[in-house]
Amino acid sequence: MVHTDLTTRAPLPGAGTSDPSGLEVRDVVVRYGGDARRDPGTTAVAGVSFDVAPGDVLALLGPSGCGKSSLLRAVAGLEPVVAGSVRFAGSDLGGIPVHRRGFGLMFQEGQLFPHRDVAGNVAYGISGLPRGDRDERVRELLDVVGLAGYERRATTTLSGGERQRVALARSLAPRPRLLLLDEPLSALDRGLRERLALDLGGVLRATGTTAVFVTHDHDEAFTVADTVAVMDAGELLQVAHPEDLWRAPASRRVAEFLGYQAFVPLRELSTAHPSRLPSGAERSRDGSLAVGPRGLRVVVPGSADGVPGRVPGGGADAAHGGAVRAVWPGVVVGSVFRRGTTEVTLDVVLPGSAAPARVVAVADASDPATSGTRDWAAGDQLEVALDRSGCAVVPA
Repeated sequence: MVHTDLTTRAPLPGAGTSDPSGLEVRDVVVRYGGDARRDPGTTAVAGVSFDVAPGDVLALLGPSGCGKSSLLRAVAGLEPVVAGSVRFAGSDLGGIPVHRRGFGLMFQEGQLFPHRDVAGNVAYGISGLPRGDRDERVRELLDVVGLAGYERRATTTLSGGERQRVALARSLAPRPRLLLLDEPLSALDRGLRERLALDLGGVLRATGTTAVFVTHDHDEAFTVADTVAVMDAGELLQVAHPEDLWRAPASRRVAEFLGYQAFVPLRELSTAHPSRLPSGAERSRDGSLAVGPRGLRVVVPGSADGVPGRVPGGGADAAHGGAVRAVWPGVVVGSVFRRGTTEVTLDVVLPGSAAPARVVAVADASDPATSGTRDWAAGDQLEVALDRSGCAVVPA
């Protein structure tokens, strides 16, 4: 069980809520099935605690089935909390039904009303306002989500991305105390998800909305959220700002989920040139060096020393009793050119391992050592070098 107090940047001036405190989740347990007297059932959420300050966005990040949606539904009041508590603005929400919590909900499918136009959908939750105020709120939100002038459009004519923007505007219209978003972008194609994630983060910050955002995509989480909480098997593994989470995963389990592709025991690496390794490596001999998606660079065999990660000369390291270099030979499996770099998949035997690991190394098209050599074929011999900017130290 992890309890982390979240402190993130303040909401925009004049935006957000006047509540003295935001969301407080304490030791929440959610179970499914079973008999309370004989069978406890299946635990979906196992004693999770976190805080979300007013105006902040927290992402619950984890693989499918890890309990993040169950936790979101418990906060919403859609699932019973077996143990622990959910509080908002200092008030315990135990026993408070969904419709009285003042929360907004947005799911993977926008579930727009087909018989209403765009304006009618956005205005659904604010029908009690005077018509002039209601129309102004609709115009304001459609402008915020990038759909100005769409009021009279039929929802059946909208693209998937436009439908989700309308659903977001509808969720924001009643000015919810807390907005809960469950995989709102996962049904869209990759390129559209990336664009909408950026827009979603901007909208939430511009409106000062306190939100919890569920996703299995760490790129989405890093783009949308102020703080990211990583979950797995019903447990909270780490809570941190996106940059801190990426630079310092709390465990190998977290690093693997974030996309770190290989792990090298620090005791196997030479520290003769500690500046070549990430900060903290020289103080964590029992941990591992986690190699990220851009943590290995292609080195053409026979090229000059001085590339990122190379220990010049590859001399013996007396502290470890052997010749260890941060440059290793590999056999090409395949390559693909993407966004100005070539990503080369290789089989490489890394220090501390007897079997080859399949890893991806990058070759920058602007690097004179590798430019013009992008047509690598399966079986070609290359070397890969550590790039410390793409690596992190993981505790033992």
